[in-house]
Amino acid sequence: MKKVNHCDIEKLLTITGEVLRKQEFVLEKKIFNKISPIINYNCENKKKHNEIFVLNIIRNIFIPVAVVTIILLLVFKFFDKETFFYVQVELKLENISANQVEVVGDFTNWEPVRLKKSKSYWYAKFYLKPGTYRYVYIIDKKNYFLEPKRDIIEDDFGNKNSVIVI
Repeated sequence: MKKVNHCDIEKLLTITGEVLRKQEFVLEKKIFNKISPIINYNCENKKKHNEIFVLNIIRNIFIPVAVVTIILLLVFKFFDKETFFYVQVELKLENISANQVEVVGDFTNWEPVRLKKSKSYWYAKFYLKPGTYRYVYIIDKKNYFLEPKRDIIEDDFGNKNSVIVI
């Protein structure tokens, strides 16, 4: 059995319509107006319909997606990479009388970082990725101090550290 494709059926309907018109069959005007678009439909109309469909997809989907992609690329190119994916954390020690306060921890590679002194407290700001960090304060380069407001854990060497979770 031979397969009949869509265009063959449309051509057959067009030819049948021509024959019906040539033999002057009288159809009521309402019925003919409803059947006529079906009979006259051919492959060219289908191609035009497909072209319009593709143009609508390009206009309504691809172009907006491309514009948003370009905007995001520009934003990511010019944004402040230091702060975009990081959270600003301020470590603060109150009521500590000292000449110098430093902090060491995971986020400083265990290298001392000096805290700044204000009138009543010592502080430092860091930009950290979300995660769990261990640290300890060093007062006047000799005394280790754990932050009382934070959880405390013991490391593999038996040392106690303050913990901050971001």
